[in-house]
Amino acid sequence: MWIKNNLGLEKESTFKDFNDAYEFMKKVALIDSELDYHPDWTNCYNNIYIRLYTFNKKNSITERDLLFASRIDALTSIK
Repeated sequence: MWIKNNLGLEKESTFKDFNDAYEFMKKVALIDSELDYHPDWTNCYNNIYIRLYTFNKKNSITERDLLFASRIDALTSIK
């Protein structure tokens, strides 16, 4: 679930292991390239934290952020 706050949209996901987390990151990177969007994210073993916001819109949440979030959600629903 995405959390909306004054920093943007945030989500943390936990995977079975590092390999599953890495595979997820590779899929997000493909969406990244397609949409020319670059999220803030960190990875520590099987945990991934993602924050979405639009820098040039005063760090607000835009339709582009919501589109990216929905594309990420579509990935996590595929198991």
